[in-house]
Amino acid sequence: MATFRLFVTMSGLLLAFFAAYLEASVVSTALDTIAAALHANEVVWLGTSYSIAFTALLPLTGGLLDALGRKPIMFAGLVIFTVGSVLAGAAQTMEWLVGARSLSGLGAGVIGTSGMVVLADLIPLSKRGFFMAFIGVVMCMGIGFGPLIGGALSDAGQWRWCFFIVAPLLGAAAIVVLLFFHLPQPDGDIFKKLRGVDWIGTALVAGGTTAIIIGVTWGGVQAPWSSGRVIAPLVVGAVSMLAFFAYEFTWAKNPLVVLSNRTSVSGYVQTFVLSIPYNAILYYLPIYYQAVLGATPTQSGIDLLSLTFTVPPTTIFSGIYISHFKSYRLPIWLGWILLTLGTGLLASLDANSGRGASIGYPAIIGVGIGLVFSSLQFPILAPLEVEMNARALSLHVFLRAFSQTWGIAIGGAVLQSQLVKRLPASVLPTDASKTQIAFALIPTIAQLPPSERDAVRVAFADSLSVAWWIMFGITCVGLVASFAMGNHKMAKKVDKKWQAKDGEDNKASSEDGAVPESGEKLSEEWVTVSQIDSTKA
Repeated sequence: MATFRLFVTMSGLLLAFFAAYLEASVVSTALDTIAAALHANEVVWLGTSYSIAFTALLPLTGGLLDALGRKPIMFAGLVIFTVGSVLAGAAQTMEWLVGARSLSGLGAGVIGTSGMVVLADLIPLSKRGFFMAFIGVVMCMGIGFGPLIGGALSDAGQWRWCFFIVAPLLGAAAIVVLLFFHLPQPDGDIFKKLRGVDWIGTALVAGGTTAIIIGVTWGGVQAPWSSGRVIAPLVVGAVSMLAFFAYEFTWAKNPLVVLSNRTSVSGYVQTFVLSIPYNAILYYLPIYYQAVLGATPTQSGIDLLSLTFTVPPTTIFSGIYISHFKSYRLPIWLGWILLTLGTGLLASLDANSGRGASIGYPAIIGVGIGLVFSSLQFPILAPLEVEMNARALSLHVFLRAFSQTWGIAIGGAVLQSQLVKRLPASVLPTDASKTQIAFALIPTIAQLPPSERDAVRVAFADSLSVAWWIMFGITCVGLVASFAMGNHKMAKKVDKKWQAKDGEDNKASSEDGAVPESGEKLSEEWVTVSQIDSTKA
């Protein structure tokens, strides 16, 4: 691929990733403002609806990319995402906003899988660490800037721009896709290829995912965990997921699931586990800053930078390390150790903890996440043939998105149930089971009498501590799972079927030359990436 075209292609991918992850996190510091503006309480659905839509059809995306080609699917995702974001910004009711967020999540999910697969088509795994570092940084910047931007827009009374803001980024990315994505289109009858997509597996996993997330979201918030309203979707979801795995391993001709070796399975387990504590902390730590420390939405977004802005530099370090040493286990192990340590320290925070601890402990978590976040693609793909990239990456992105929803839902359920137990009766809503107590109560804490205000601060701190201890246990699972990884060699070729075509600009560009090591200058990296050797293992 010609150097300039590769540069522009990568820029388009980075814009799309940034928009998707910015939109996922921007509402975390704006929830109470949005709830007040739309006169609604169930704001947790703003995060959950986005995540459900992002997640449910991700496995299908891999099949569609192989059947219809990379460019049309990527472009469709950008269009859907843009329409959803504009509709969200124009929403007049909470139901309207939740529906629009679902549409945005669907488009973002398509973008997430398509972008990863396109990168795999262009760059062999052995040289991908350098590029994954940049993508990881952009994702983490989107997650990091989101709360800060959301808080600032909320304080300014402009919460609708939390959604409008991504439209120009998506428009620029769409132009790049139209003009510079010169990737091969699959040959053959399109309807025959669509019939080859695993529709049954997709239906089972989409239905199971949605049902489980609904049950987890409702449990302890809208209804007791023992109620039929919660148990029914959880049972339906569990049965659907069991049926999905049975079908995939027994009857599916083109299975969505790639679980053929221990190292890939370890990578998938870690992918699922990692996003649960990260998203729970990202989503609910601003509540600690606002309810316990009395911070404004903008201030809470600034305090959260200790978590979100320690991720990018360690992501870069991890990518360069993997590219240089051709080994992925050490940064992943170190990352899990730091993440587990930081989460345990976070659980020790109480109403009297200093601001330094509330900022310093998340920084340790951020370093750990940065080392692991973009590294898990390598143990997943290293043992597999390059022809399996699309399906393997679809499952990778699916598990990451699915667990994001679990993090938000579990954190919300624990916080709600603990606040009901700990808050003074005088400040509880009439029907606490139907109200998102945290977001309804935060704007009123400053007006409470001193004795009640102190009791509320303690209740919030202690409730969040319970949530953090649960996240600590989950990080321990990820640490244990990481020790199952083998140290496989990483492929030095890409899938010829999807190798980029540049016409006259790229005559015999793959005949010789190689991607340089990560220590070389970036300009040299771009020049020689166009000469990737896709013919030699």
